[in-house]
Amino acid sequence: MGERTFEDFKTWLNTKPDDGKFWYGDHSDCAFARFLKETNRAVSPVVCSDSWTENSVVNMLPEELRPGSKWDASPLNAQTYGEIKRKLAERELR
Repeated sequence: MGERTFEDFKTWLNTKPDDGKFWYGDHSDCAFARFLKETNRAVSPVVCSDSWTENSVVNMLPEELRPGSKWDASPLNAQTYGEIKRKLAERELR
């Protein structure tokens, strides 16, 4: 996981309709969990604010998707794909 994963996530995200909905609080079916499953990186991931786990193995989320440090809330705290795209674009302008 790392820069390549973030770029892969953005590419995957751009295939999704802006009005596509999900519940970010569903740790096994949020946008990043869907990305992991649809790209065959995980079968049943559980995504938290800064990491995701599967079978007790912890993996850090790409820095660009984590809350804190140089950004406020995670861009994953959204309810549509379009909202995540907008939040990522705002971060890139900073």
